Amino acid sequence: MSMQTELDILVDCLRISGFRGIKNLEITFAPMTVLIGLNNSGKTTVLKAMGLALGDYSRYVTEEDFHLNTDEHGNETKVSEIIVDTRF
Repeated sequence: MSMQTELDILVDCLRISGFRGIKNLEITFAPMTVLIGLNNSGKTTVLKAMGLALGDYSRYVTEEDFHLNTDEHGNETKVSEIIVDTRF
């Protein structure tokens, strides 16, 4: 028996680019998805990115939220934009 009703809205895909430790990521969600990982592996970043896309988290975006790219010489540059989108 399914627990879904006709009024449920499900996020089935989340794409993140340039946010915190995530350079580019696309996640496809099942109707029930659990994020499991070691400490500092990105679980909270995924949830905060989802909050950024769905809520009013954007007023809390800081310089530290922009992903740092490191080249082969160890030079770091910040990305110029953060992109987070969802599919329902």
